[in-house]
Order: sequence, then C-alpha cells, then structure tokens
Amino acid sequence: MLPTSARRATPARTPSVAEPRPVERAAARLLALVAVVGALALAGAPAAQAHNTLRASDPADGATVAFAPDRVTLTFDMAATAIGTEVVVTTADGRVVSAGPAELVDATVAQPLAGELPAGAYTVSWRVTSADGHPIEGTLGFTATAATVAGTGGAPVPAPEPTPSDVATSTTETTDDATAPAGTDDATAPADDGAAGGTADDEPAVAGPLLAGIGGVLVVAGGVAAWYLLRRRPDDVAGDGEPVGPDA
Repeated sequence: MLPTSARRATPARTPSVAEPRPVERAAARLLALVAVVGALALAGAPAAQAHNTLRASDPADGATVAFAPDRVTLTFDMAATAIGTEVVVTTADGRVVSAGPAELVDATVAQPLAGELPAGAYTVSWRVTSADGHPIEGTLGFTATAATVAGTGGAPVPAPEPTPSDVATSTTETTDDATAPAGTDDATAPADDGAAGGTADDEPAVAGPLLAGIGGVLVVAGGVAAWYLLRRRPDDVAGDGEPVGPDA
C-alpha cells in the first residue's frame, strides 16, 4: 500500500475567461443592429437618387430631317408613368401640331403629330413622371426641310382647291376678255363719232362748190351755144337756101 501521506498529483488549473455581462451583451447587439441598418441605407441610397434620364430622341436634338415625322419618340433609361407625362410639339410660328396623349411603351414615350407639318424649326417640350414618382422635364428641337401632312409618309402638301367664288370670278374675267378685246371699243367709238361729225359738218361746204361748179358749166355751155348760133350764116338760119333780109 502506498503511504497515505502521499498526495495525488492534480493537473494545474488554467484561469477561466470571464463571461460578458448582460449590459455588454445588449450593447453589442445594439451596435450590430445599427451596422445592419446603416448598410441597408447605404445600399438603398443610390436607387432612391437615380431618377429617370432621357437617353435619346427621334428626331435627335438639333437634327435636320427631310420632313417632320408622324410622331416624336423619347427614350429614357427606365419606364415612365402615364400620370403627369406630357409632350407638346410646336412649329416656328407657335402652332401646336401634337395631338392626343403620349404613348408609353417600356422605356419609350411617343407623341403623335397631326395636320399639316410645315418646313422649318420644331420645338419639343416634354415632362415625364419617373417610376419613383419624381417628375423630370426638358426641351429639344429639330428642323424639317420640306412641308408635309402627317400620315402621308412625307408627301408634299397639296395645292389648295379653288373655291366657287374664285371659279366664278375667273370665268367672268375670261368671258369679258374673250368678248370685248382691249382697245376695240375705244378705237371704234371715236372713229365713228369723227366720221359722223365730219359728214354733218362738211355737207354745206361740199354743196356750195358743187353748185357753183354746175352753174359755171351751165353758163359756159350757154355762152358756147349762143356763140355758135351767132356764128351761123344767115341763110342757114332762114332755111331752104333763101336769104334772110329786108327784101324777103
């Protein structure tokens, strides 16, 4: 038997780690919660601040096209909402050529045009509501070289048809020109008046010399006849060859 006085060898005890107190555990949990909330806020901040942005337009801003299109299309980086979205297209003289509501398809907003689309500058004023409810707006412009009518594919503007009053006026002018040529009446009337006036005024002047001439002829004829009779021989005057004289 081993002596009772001998002691068993016991392993050396290592110092134990102190357990955290309840207050420290609560503080650690609070810090972890704050860290998680902060991370979520930082992650959501870019999405909240990234509003809708215009990426392109057709026609492009500042472009020159052959004729105005049937619709103006705006392309954004995200879809827009119909509420609050509006596109107005005006000509250089301020006439509005946009018609009807804008058409929203995915990230595009298309505005139809209507009526006669003249040549010249166009202004596009747009206002779009983003999906997050934030409105954005802007202005762009383009220039058309030739006039057209919406929906014709660029066909030229037809000439205006004459009204009934224009047709009647044109017909009257044509008839007057064909019936009475210019200058005919004016040239004929003075000539006729002059001829008539000259005949009436010249009758006494012409009749006087004519009568005087006839009288002269008669006088000359009478003188010749008398001379002829005086020149005849006496026997010719008496006849039958007998002489004329006191003895007879």
